[in-house]
Amino acid sequence: MREIIDTVLQAALDAGCECEVYTETVERFSVDVYRGAVESVDRSRDAGAAVRICAGGRTGFAWTSDLGRAAVLAAVEAAVGSARQAGRCDFDVLADAGEGECPPGQVGPWPIDRLAGSKIEGALAMEAAALGADPRIANTESAGYSEFTAQVIVAGTRGFRRSERRGMCACAAGAVAGGSGEMRTGYYYSQAADPALLDFAAVGAEAARRAASLLGARPLPTGRYPVVFDGIAFAEIVSLLAECLSGEMAVRGTTVFAGSLGRAVAPPIFSLVDDPFLPGGCFNAGFDDEGAVRRRRMLIEGGVLREFLHTSRSAREAGGPALPGSAQRGSYRSLPCAGPTNLYVVPAAPGGADPVESLRDGLYIQDVMGAHTADPISGDFSVGIQGRRVSGGRLAEPVSGMTVSGTVTGLLSGIAMIGDRAKFSGPCGSPDVLVEGLSLGGR
Repeated sequence: MREIIDTVLQAALDAGCECEVYTETVERFSVDVYRGAVESVDRSRDAGAAVRICAGGRTGFAWTSDLGRAAVLAAVEAAVGSARQAGRCDFDVLADAGEGECPPGQVGPWPIDRLAGSKIEGALAMEAAALGADPRIANTESAGYSEFTAQVIVAGTRGFRRSERRGMCACAAGAVAGGSGEMRTGYYYSQAADPALLDFAAVGAEAARRAASLLGARPLPTGRYPVVFDGIAFAEIVSLLAECLSGEMAVRGTTVFAGSLGRAVAPPIFSLVDDPFLPGGCFNAGFDDEGAVRRRRMLIEGGVLREFLHTSRSAREAGGPALPGSAQRGSYRSLPCAGPTNLYVVPAAPGGADPVESLRDGLYIQDVMGAHTADPISGDFSVGIQGRRVSGGRLAEPVSGMTVSGTVTGLLSGIAMIGDRAKFSGPCGSPDVLVEGLSLGGR
């Protein structure tokens, strides 16, 4: 890969252009099981390079999955050609070399072939645990394991070349409970930076518990209720916050938080951090996908909005103290945009009050459906929910067929308590969170 990068950079310099080259080699492995048998095992490998050219205030982009010299040079030529035809850009889009060395990102992802047999056995054990956890579990809807490892290199004509390995794995199960003519499904998911850290049986058992706990579920009357979001459920809200905190949207005024930098957007107990060096974090990275050095970002601190997530371009557009380092790509085929690494609500100190136990009467939300439909521009959301009623600080009868509606700013302002242990779903995580006075639609 070093020879490919050298070829790209030299070709760009020969054309009188500045250049960024991004390369990745990604390996994936997954297994799905059903009723005690392996349903599918998939392996894949993908590699490619992306070239972004800047010349005379114009930018061009091209990518190739063919890493031969001729194809790589053709990608450079295509990027140079598109730059010459593009309109002028008022802001520089390429990352600078930065100061100092990148801290280490993900430490030592495993070889893709390591313990493949034990991963299959783990998926089978997860399904068996789901089926055996409760006599009301009639079937499983899904059970599987997946992982990826990636070698990422970003280099530029501005004098940097950064390389690291990244990777994560996850297992998930869906259990189906039946009784009195109804069927309910419960899902659970766990992720880790190494497959040896996954507890397959616990994931299966929790999926079964969630399914069985929903038997007999009914909607509550429409009204305003205090609710406790399970950590995984509130991670869906954190995912919406990640969109709202895009620096690219902020400089264009197209996020609900535009103009709110330095202002209180939540109670003082609420802080939101993006940490690329989180111990055990699944999305750790020492540099972003433009090659800019990453750092820990306290986006919301003590309820006050401190930062947005910026690419190199949006940081320059924002001016002032805004810093890049949050650029991400879906793959080498796409241009970078702002996004988080490990973004989570900071838990309360250990041993504090439990949000469920503190609630006299309300709702515990264990599942949120449809959060992707929320609008980051207005902050409006309306999502389906299911969970349990809370009575006297204890979980009571199951609840489903309800929606919760509001705005992300209103939800944040109603936060009254935060739990002491974060759970993650993808790059977003949260402890349990108590929110007062949410509008719920039911019967």
